[in-house]
Formats: sequence, C-alpha cells, structure tokens
Amino acid sequence: MKIPFYQTIRLSLFLLFCTHVLDVQAVTIESAGTGNWGTTTTWVGGVIPVAGDDVVIKATHVVTLSDTRSCATLTVETNATFNHSGVLNNSGAFLNQGTTVWAGTFNGSGANITNNAGKTINWNDGYIDLTGGGQTLTNNGILNLIGTNLSNFTCNMAIVNTGTVNKTAGTLTITQALTNQAAGTVTVSTGASLTFTSGVITQSGTFTVDGTVSLSGSSHTFNTNFSGTGTLNISANSTVTAASGFAPAVATVNHNATLNAGASTALTIPSGTTWNWAGDF
Repeated sequence: MKIPFYQTIRLSLFLLFCTHVLDVQAVTIESAGTGNWGTTTTWVGGVIPVAGDDVVIKATHVVTLSDTRSCATLTVETNATFNHSGVLNNSGAFLNQGTTVWAGTFNGSGANITNNAGKTINWNDGYIDLTGGGQTLTNNGILNLIGTNLSNFTCNMAIVNTGTVNKTAGTLTITQALTNQAAGTVTVSTGASLTFTSGVITQSGTFTVDGTVSLSGSSHTFNTNFSGTGTLNISANSTVTAASGFAPAVATVNHNATLNAGASTALTIPSGTTWNWAGDF
C-alpha cells in the first residue's frame, strides 16, 4: 500500500521528536570498579559518562579524573573516593557522601556542591566553580583547605558551613561569602592564613584563630566571636557589625576599620589580647 506523502512527513517528524526526547533524557552511569574516569572498565556496561549523564561512584570504588570530562550530576557514595586533578564540567548537583580529593577545576553551571555529615573533601589545589556562577558549597562534614598555590587555589562558591572547616597550613584568599552557622566550626592553625577580600563572613559558630585571619574588604557580621592564639587583621575598607558585642579573644587584633557594636553593647578587649587600634567605633 502506498503511504500518502503528508503521512510520510508526519511519521518522519514523529520519529525525529522521539529521537530528540531520548537524546535529552539523562542516563545514570554507575562505576563498576576502581579506575580512571576515561577507561571503559571503570563503568557498568563499559559506558564512559558524558555531558548530560548522572554519574554515581559506588561504595569501595576509587575513580580518578585527570583530563577533561563532563556530566550532569555526580554522587560519591559512602566509602567511595573521587580523586579529581583534571577538569570537570558539571551541569547538576555534586553530592559527596564519601571522600573527594580535589586538585583540579570544577565548572559548575548551576551546580551546587554538598558534603554530607561525617564525609570529607580534601581541597589540595585547583578551582571550585571557575566561572563564578553563584552556586553554593554546603559543608555538613569535613572540609580541609590544604592547598598553598595562590594562583590555582580559588573558590568562587559561597560556603555555608555546619560541619568542620580546617585550614592547617599555607595561605588562602576567600572571595565569596562564608556563613559559619551555629553548629559550624572553623579552625585556622598556627602558621596558616585566611584572607577575606570580597568574601563576607557571617559568624555564628565556633571560629578558632591560631594562625592569621585578615578581613580585607566587605561588611562582616559577628554573632559569636573569634578565639585562639593567633592574629586578626581588620583593614580600613572593612566593616564589622556585632549586635551582641565584639570581643575577639585572640592574641593580637590589628584594627583599622569601622566597628558597629550594638547600641547598648560595649566593646570588650579580653584579657591577654593586644589591640592595635586605628579605626572607627
């Protein structure tokens, strides 16, 4: 039977539509074992993940990425490890439920990073959200800021911390907001340094400064104070607001900024703190 021309056209368009729908639906790719991202034996069915795929690194597997790859979402399961020293282009969420070792570049187009409670991200080097798309890194576990290479060590994501953030050595500049919530702990160890430029601190948890913290711009809010044996530097282009009082119990405060304390709250210089004052109150 001869099919009319117009029905042939309709059938062709229908098949084209079905093909398009199949193309845009995400496929879930799971790891089959330990190996490199670009090796077929690493993945179930020998299928290497590509842009648009949802990727799951299964428990006990260690997957290493050392070149340029793309995916939609990435989940690192409990007891799994993701070693990242290449370039990863994510279009979806990145969930760490195991261990992630970071030394590469993460381009997160609309992708937030979540580190679950009790899990670890070791940030040795590299860029987190190189394009600066306004995403958020939520740390409910352990975030170790290990790297010391200033030219390649940049986080363009706002950080929300309810877990533990450790800076044990080296120097790091934060250019985005850090919100340390009531359950959060931040520790800057002796010899280590954190500098906040355009990054805004909202401090409501525990923040121990045994090294050096420098506020070098923006307006910062202290609902709870710093403590430790280190140094707090507050530059002239910074503003500190402390509605319940400002009493950083560190060894030295170099203050060259504007301090906005509460209307009925006195500034307190704790015993043992040396305060070098050149700012406004």
